[in-house]
Amino acid sequence: GPKAPGPPPGRPPPPLAAAPAGPGGAAPPPLAPPGAQPGGLPLKSPSFASRELSASVAAAVGTLPLTAPGAAGGVPATADEVQRTVSSICNQVASLQRCLETAERDRDSYLMQLHDLRREMQEIKQKGPSQSPLSGLTVLIDMDNTVVDWDAMFIKRYCQETHATIEEGDALRDLVRKRPHFEIEQNFPPELHDSIYHVIAQPGFYSTLECLPGAVDALKDMVALGIDVKLVSAPHPACPGSCASEKYDFLLTTFGSDWIDRLIITRDKTHVTGAILIDDKPLVSGTNRNPSWTHVLFSQPYNAHVTGRARMGAWADWESTLSSVMGMVVPEKKE
Repeated sequence: GPKAPGPPPGRPPPPLAAAPAGPGGAAPPPLAPPGAQPGGLPLKSPSFASRELSASVAAAVGTLPLTAPGAAGGVPATADEVQRTVSSICNQVASLQRCLETAERDRDSYLMQLHDLRREMQEIKQKGPSQSPLSGLTVLIDMDNTVVDWDAMFIKRYCQETHATIEEGDALRDLVRKRPHFEIEQNFPPELHDSIYHVIAQPGFYSTLECLPGAVDALKDMVALGIDVKLVSAPHPACPGSCASEKYDFLLTTFGSDWIDRLIITRDKTHVTGAILIDDKPLVSGTNRNPSWTHVLFSQPYNAHVTGRARMGAWADWESTLSSVMGMVVPEKKE
């Protein structure tokens, strides 16, 4: 017969009517094959084949009538309108399918990464903190002019205290940096000793010291390799109480609370047990004539005259220096 007219131009497609009841008033056919969730999605993981989903959608679409209800018993829907509706449904389902498949791949990827991380953590626990031959050693490390730049703080504060000119500051810096004697006051006339002690005892002198290049990273690397690092420092006799307290403040600020038990304050380092002592002092002596450690000099001008002793010129050399002293071979680091 003649083709039913479509909707006027600009009019949206009419809504589709629900499927008619089956014979005897039975419920209409389901919109999806048996074993599917409402909406036509099969009861499977998101990785099901798109053709299954398409078949489910096709089954649902096949139950749609070709007429839509209207004011007078329904307006016939054109084949183009039905086709557009079907295409829209299929496009939405295909988009959902792609999202589900992507989510499934992402989930599998995350699970694999989690499995790898757990395996690596287990291997680390089994191996312990390090495979380094230095692991397990106790290394004692001095602080002033070994870990921190004590001379720089003294030069700065002494210039401020004496209102030194630029020329006087340069002369002081040259004297301190190239001094022949370890004890700072021994490089000055006796009449200046009191002013030197006064500067050293100023509040904040020891808590605001700055570290020498590479020192912090070197010490943390030692701990990471399983070395038992102890910072062993003697408080200055001009201000023993405040000096000791400020060294703890410095430690907390620079290394954190985990290092609080690594600091040992003592005027006699010969009684502290360790394999190696890294110290800038030319001769570390005390009441114990046979200390357990081997003294490694941290190079400074005032210990340049000392011979026959291991020394370290920069913190970048710490591993090779310690290995040499202990007669060990350190494996080459992989790039």
